[in-house]
Amino acid sequence: MVPDEEYNPLIELAKALARRQARIDAEEESNGRDRMDGPAGGRGKWSEAGVPKKGWECINVEDLGEPAKRCEMCEAVEIRYVHYMVNTRYDGQLACGVVCAGHMEEDLAGAEVRDKSMRSDAAKRKRFPTLKSWGLSQKQNPTLKKGPFTITVFQRGKYWRAVVNTRGVDKPLYTRDVFSTKEEAQRAAFDTLIVAEQRAKKNRRTAPLADDFDLEF
Repeated sequence: MVPDEEYNPLIELAKALARRQARIDAEEESNGRDRMDGPAGGRGKWSEAGVPKKGWECINVEDLGEPAKRCEMCEAVEIRYVHYMVNTRYDGQLACGVVCAGHMEEDLAGAEVRDKSMRSDAAKRKRFPTLKSWGLSQKQNPTLKKGPFTITVFQRGKYWRAVVNTRGVDKPLYTRDVFSTKEEAQRAAFDTLIVAEQRAKKNRRTAPLADDFDLEF
């Protein structure tokens, strides 16, 4: 029979200190990666002449379900939650992570709000197409109204898309892409609604949060 190892307080203290240092090292490594993201890192398009570093606008967001895309601004960080950014001085759009997006639009807090909404609303997004509040428009398109927002899903050929209209705002917001099913387009509309709500708040209009949707079905 092997005797129990004799308790040594110095050894236990050393083990505890080693575990603590390991946690600190892991946090510093993670923070270091975060600090490299954005203009301070100088990576990717942040160092390219001719690419605007300010004046960008977020036109849509997307939850990929897992880190599956590299940020197209810093070209280094793998991202799950995508912020689609446009600039009048740049041709096309860039799919970016939250840190790069915040610096590009000079609103780190606003980018974090969108990111947090995507993180917390994954289950609601999944159930969104099954809400009882979906109806049909005069053109027989699936539509949902809540507060100042009207979401309409429509089909063009074999593909589906959706648009979010905000009462009092002339410019509608369309989903980031076209989709093969109505349900995919509805979930993409849920993403677009995050941006529509944020814009409404910036314009000092009263806008409901995604939490305000009646999710019973």
